[in-house]
Amino acid sequence: AAIVLAIDLQTGDRSIVTDPSTGSGPMTGSTIVGLTTDDVGDTLYVANNDEEIVAVDRATGNRTMVSNGSTGSGPPIEEIRALFFDGTSILAIEPFAVTRVDPATGERTTLANSLTGAGAYPSTQAAALDPTRTTVHVISYDRTFDIDLATGARTVTSDGPGDGPLFAVR
Repeated sequence: AAIVLAIDLQTGDRSIVTDPSTGSGPMTGSTIVGLTTDDVGDTLYVANNDEEIVAVDRATGNRTMVSNGSTGSGPPIEEIRALFFDGTSILAIEPFAVTRVDPATGERTTLANSLTGAGAYPSTQAAALDPTRTTVHVISYDRTFDIDLATGARTVTSDGPGDGPLFAVR
């Protein structure tokens, strides 16, 4: 089972937030693949390699299942690459989709994929949420693109042509 640690950025000291002996509720899988926090910072949302999202109370370490194959409705989440909180919902970034997850019900809604929104959808390797929380910036193997969260539209921002060295993510 995974362990979630808090790290004091001044001293480097580590403390356990949750693990099998700290807190109660369903444990997250063996590998954490995404982590985000609510706006207050009281709740961590942890995604694991079992395609589950678990809420962790930072004060107690108690865990609550938010979304998995049997919790929440909507399309399944597959291979989470990043996790963000947009102020009201959790955004699960997958290789070929962005899924909004309601933290209270676990309901999943597709915001962008090959059928939702315009533009090509190359495989996501890494992502960042824009500070305005309206756009996800994505790195694919050989290009970068933006995903508009309101429409699901994808816009390539760099695909080789342009100044500077070429890049590739492997």
